Amino acid sequence: MRDHHASETLHSSYYEALGRLLVAFQALEEAVTYGLIQLTRPNLVDDTDLHYFYTVNELPFKARVKLMRNFLETTKPSHFLWTGSPAEEKREAFIKDLLRQMLQFAKDCQVHEDQRNQFVHSVWDPAEEKAPHDARRLKVRLQEKKTLIVHQRVSVSEILDLVERMQQTRNGISNGGWLLASILAEKRANAA
Repeated sequence: MRDHHASETLHSSYYEALGRLLVAFQALEEAVTYGLIQLTRPNLVDDTDLHYFYTVNELPFKARVKLMRNFLETTKPSHFLWTGSPAEEKREAFIKDLLRQMLQFAKDCQVHEDQRNQFVHSVWDPAEEKAPHDARRLKVRLQEKKTLIVHQRVSVSEILDLVERMQQTRNGISNGGWLLASILAEKRANAA
């Protein structure tokens, strides 16, 4: 018979790792929001832009990531260039590579969210063989046409590896969004 208080016997390192996972995902969400705004509205200057920010911020994470992916898949490097751009050929190659990297980061966000949901929406129990330093996650999903049962051993290092990947993705989106927004600001300044 299953002990309904088994999760209380998990090693404290699991609580810490799962807590770090939650914090890392929130930072990733924030980076996606600001990255999307930097790409689509780099200069927030009036109330309309403030409402745009509020609207984007209220979208579900998947929708924000999808918007970012759509922008990155459809935007050409020429969007960031202007007549007389310094080192135009090198700049175009740099922007093309940056857009490619940003698109990969956006795709990674979807994977990270799925993995985060798997960990967060599971019941955790110590693994019988190595408790308390090893644990299993249990997830049962019953749907009309499909039943899913997952009983999987997960180490603390697997959770922390996901945290690290989320942080790398967050940094990539933050830095890439800032770079592209800066290039657009430079373009506007040179067009004036």
